[in-house]
Amino acid sequence: MVQLCAISAGVVEGERQAGRLPHLGGISIWFVTGPSVQSAKFTSSKLLRLEAFWRKYIQACGGDLKAFSPVLVNFGGDGH
Repeated sequence: MVQLCAISAGVVEGERQAGRLPHLGGISIWFVTGPSVQSAKFTSSKLLRLEAFWRKYIQACGGDLKAFSPVLVNFGGDGH
């Protein structure tokens, strides 16, 4: 896992240096993995690593990753 974190950090830093990170300041993101990820039979470990990468990437862009799951829950609003 440590090696993957270093790889993820390297990817994010490379994108930052190349000026390819979007500006997501003030943006909230709900990442829904969808059925294709579920049917691909990803292991829990792979899903956790995938979430860690996107969390790091979105944070580097100034965004806020609210959720990373196969279903959309707690999507803001007032419940109506």
